[in-house]
Amino acid sequence: MTIDGPLHAEVIASFLDRGYAPSTTELAATLDADPADVAESLRRLDAGHGLMLHPGTTAIWLAHPFSTSPTTVCVTEGDRSWWAPCMWCAAGVVALVQSSHRSRDAARSGEAETTDRPALVHARWGGEHEPLVLAPDSNTEPLIHFSMPPRDAWSNVVHWCSTVQPFRTTTDIDAWCERHRQPRGEAVPWSQVLALGRVWYGNHRERTWRKWTTREASAIFASVGLSMPFWHLPESDATF
Repeated sequence: MTIDGPLHAEVIASFLDRGYAPSTTELAATLDADPADVAESLRRLDAGHGLMLHPGTTAIWLAHPFSTSPTTVCVTEGDRSWWAPCMWCAAGVVALVQSSHRSRDAARSGEAETTDRPALVHARWGGEHEPLVLAPDSNTEPLIHFSMPPRDAWSNVVHWCSTVQPFRTTTDIDAWCERHRQPRGEAVPWSQVLALGRVWYGNHRERTWRKWTTREASAIFASVGLSMPFWHLPESDATF
């Protein structure tokens, strides 16, 4: 039995509670584990796309939906903030922040139902110069454009994520793709991406976390209405 699930949970908890990724030493202390076992777990998670390490190190670079590198997408809640690799990830950060608040409020009050505190998503239209801020009660419903299908994500996940951008209209998407010579993929309403973020990242702080299989990932896509061929994955038990 490995420590991969509990370690991943502690990584996500560190991002949520402290705003940054934990070091190998901090993880070893939290998990009461040998630093060598922690380093091996980190390398194993990196190899299986459970997170990404800075090349040649055990320092965490990405633990989706969080990034340790500054990006064009940031989620804020009060004076706290988190970088997200893309708008899909931003939806996941929002879901985790809201879930964290519900758990804390329930622990204090004994009530399961609480009111979510607002988390704001800061981005730029098309990743260019014009800013965009999305609040839970925002009247703005951008289209989130996915240039490349998810099945291609891990060929270069940093680039794949960076092309997931918000737009006002499909005409804007077409112009952006032409201007930057980017593939024209699928446009998904922000509310639908939020739903995907809740389901996809909802278990990421659990100690029993594991990677979704491609079969499970396909079922998640379908559950939020993403059933077009663009979203199809091989039907297998390989992890995605």
